[in-house]
Amino acid sequence: MQELPHLPLIKLESDLPRSRRRGASDITPREPKEREEFSEKAREDCDIIFKEFKQLQEQYKGCIEPALIYRIDLKGSVKSSDIERLGLRILSVVDKKAIIVFSSDKHFNDFYAKLDEYVIDSERRKYPFLDAFNDLEKVDEKTKKGPHLSNLTLKEKAIVDVEFWFLGDDRDSVRQMDKWSRELRDIVICNGGKWISKLRTRSFYVMRMELSQELIDEIIKLPQIASIDIPSRTRLSIAQIKEESIENFDIIEPPQDATGVLVIDSGIVSGHPLLEKAVGEAKSFLRGKSPTDECGHGTSVAGLSLYGDIVQCISDKKFYPDCWLFSAKVLDENGEYDDQKLIESQFLKSLNVFLRQYPQIKVINLSIGNADDIIGIGKRQFRWASLIDETLYELSAIGREIIIVIPSGNFYDDDYNDYPDCLFNDESKLINPSTAALAITVGSISPGLKSSNPVRHPIAEHLGFPSPFTRTGPGLGGMVKPDLVEVGGDWVYPAYEDPSIGIVTVNKDFVLSGPFVVDNGTSISSAKISNHIAKLWNQFPSASANLIKALIISSCSHPKKFLPDRDRQIPLESFASPRCPRSFDVEKINAIYGHGLPNIIQACSSDLNRVVLLDESTIKLDSARFYEIPLPDSYYSISGNRELSVALCFDPRTKRTRGDSYLGCTMEFRLHRGSALSELKAKYTNLEDVESDEVRPNEIQLSPGPQARSKGCTQKGSIILKRPRFSDERLQLALICRDKWISDPAYEQKYAVVVRVAHEYPVDLYNPIKSKIDIRLRMRARI
Repeated sequence: MQELPHLPLIKLESDLPRSRRRGASDITPREPKEREEFSEKAREDCDIIFKEFKQLQEQYKGCIEPALIYRIDLKGSVKSSDIERLGLRILSVVDKKAIIVFSSDKHFNDFYAKLDEYVIDSERRKYPFLDAFNDLEKVDEKTKKGPHLSNLTLKEKAIVDVEFWFLGDDRDSVRQMDKWSRELRDIVICNGGKWISKLRTRSFYVMRMELSQELIDEIIKLPQIASIDIPSRTRLSIAQIKEESIENFDIIEPPQDATGVLVIDSGIVSGHPLLEKAVGEAKSFLRGKSPTDECGHGTSVAGLSLYGDIVQCISDKKFYPDCWLFSAKVLDENGEYDDQKLIESQFLKSLNVFLRQYPQIKVINLSIGNADDIIGIGKRQFRWASLIDETLYELSAIGREIIIVIPSGNFYDDDYNDYPDCLFNDESKLINPSTAALAITVGSISPGLKSSNPVRHPIAEHLGFPSPFTRTGPGLGGMVKPDLVEVGGDWVYPAYEDPSIGIVTVNKDFVLSGPFVVDNGTSISSAKISNHIAKLWNQFPSASANLIKALIISSCSHPKKFLPDRDRQIPLESFASPRCPRSFDVEKINAIYGHGLPNIIQACSSDLNRVVLLDESTIKLDSARFYEIPLPDSYYSISGNRELSVALCFDPRTKRTRGDSYLGCTMEFRLHRGSALSELKAKYTNLEDVESDEVRPNEIQLSPGPQARSKGCTQKGSIILKRPRFSDERLQLALICRDKWISDPAYEQKYAVVVRVAHEYPVDLYNPIKSKIDIRLRMRARI
């Protein structure tokens, strides 16, 4: 194998503005009689809302001013600018079917006046968008209560998170929410509750308190309160193996310019002989606690983040760390958060402290999560996940390139007789914060090991099968999540853990029981991905986070699907049934593996028969950009499987309250052949947006299709050509950026795109492609 530098991807032309045609309205206009009926019903709805609002004003008089916040059910799309014409502010969009609105006025008089104008039958109707309104009603208190409150008795107290509907991050909105917060604090304390802390970001305002169920039932009536719930807990597990000496190992420190990895976890044992030479700094963010790991989880994660494959290091007798290690302790000896602090606050504080002090930190490993916060259909983004996205966007905006790596989370079942079907149950879906759109989410696959105990049977057993504990996607809004997988272990039947089939990592109790332990979990697989990313950043130190993500995603492949030999002893009948991964459809494959298992060698360099072309840039909203991909004759003339793939990563603004589109803008790509630039311009600038998976003439169909790809911020499409029906010397790649709600003409979206061209056999593709690119670059230099 030759390790050759990647090649540049050549732009055909700069951004081309797209004319966004106004699509047909999805609102059915009301007839005059229907408008009168709606006006009458809307007044009745408002009277009911206002009556309860006045009762709350009287109840809380002198304590807190209730807000006039209510829900509007819709039967069509409405612009936010139209809602603002009613004197209302949209606080949340609920799956395009409803909106939560806030009125700064304490009455409906202006709305009634607009209803009077709405019913007038004239050629130029007033407020036609009211045709989309159905019902107006208060926000149901049941929807504001979190699922973890159900077991709380009336007098029993619990630590809870109370969240306001977020008005905005402008000065007046912040002042209003701060005022509510002070008033609510006084109410809580006066009624026997306890105020603990609060956190305000650019997308949410949350307070932690200790309340009884009785007090919860009272304050949840306040319209400005969006939700109340008990914060979730972590679930960690560690299994040890027998002692093994490290006296003969060669242990060195990382290069001075190596990438820094920050592990936010339970701390580390910084004096461990396999860690100490690579430790930059360790800090504790728990009151009265040292940075030392007391439960072992952080040390296990740190070891794999440093070395990646510890078994290989043991075999080579060389421990050469790939990065500098930094540790932020936020979990105690039981693997629990400090419930006197919001986990979001602990995360944000630890991140800011280390990033301010250590510019070499580029990778954040966050191998913890809220095991009871499970994503569901129609559910909005988790608060912690949205904070991660918000933080990553803000860091990118100031030029600080960071990748946060998060495990998909571990799923625990009473038994696994229905494996792998159990991986697609509602309770086995992604947890908070693994749904973060701008982070890298990691699932786990089996190492394919046999148990040393003959009565124990590995549940997954086969290399590449999904680990029985891995949680599955899709992510928010159908995004491909997890993004990647790595080998994270297996469990056995009838017991869970078995030291003979897990992943070897570093043991915190190295003095008493040796330097190594065996562990299983998505925390293990995500630590390995952190190591891959650090290696990649060592190779490309000036690369953006988008480019690093695009390179690693481009290198991914799905494990080969197969049915085990029916004559062998198979622990679970499911392996010999249609439920085997061979029968999984594309959606299930993506839900388990995401983009697949990365190959770090292929991410770092090209080869003669495997060429990577790349570019990182910015693109304006509602515009298109085109690239050229040169291909040599040998790519077509020599038989064998040929691969074409495109990976795209971008980091847009996000907004937790937008149920219609969490992402402020979306991007997608299409691959063409034999298309002139003028044809591409016509297709992507003057025609209506292509929103379907329909393949146009001269378009090369990649899998998954555009609709599935474009839902997320990490995208990949590929095709294997066995007998190509075309032989074009050049292919054309179109990138499209669509505005959702940013609406800022000065906004430019950062992105990175990576194209991979490969041949099954040792055909020299690299030099002919490089020659064509060099010619094009020289021609441009003369212009």
